[in-house]
Amino acid sequence: MDAPTIEINGCSATLARPSTFTALALARGPEAIATMQHAEIFALQATALAVCWPPDRKWPGRLRPRVWTASAKIDEYGAAIFDDLIAGGVELAEALQAGVEAYQWAMSSLPVGKEVEQAEDFSEAPEGG
Repeated sequence: MDAPTIEINGCSATLARPSTFTALALARGPEAIATMQHAEIFALQATALAVCWPPDRKWPGRLRPRVWTASAKIDEYGAAIFDDLIAGGVELAEALQAGVEAYQWAMSSLPVGKEVEQAEDFSEAPEGG
């Protein structure tokens, strides 16, 4: 999957890949998403947009979000980002669509079973030298 280019509120950026750790923190299975409130999903998607937005591109909201850390609750972090985007003039539908694309991009960066197996094959140092 090629990195999507998001155009939102007059800003344009090709999304960057999040770290595997960050993508795992965002990951939710279909069953979990099915039980989430809409607000939780919107916050998750806004978080994905923020962590994938390249640091060298103008942020579409009023204030660039601080860098996400593992101690920050994703729902609170994402809700603040979503509110900032709307307060900065982003249309609701535009914010939602950008969030969906960013979340899908973040999830595409997770290793798949074959990649994990290949990585495990390389986990031991070669013999001899």
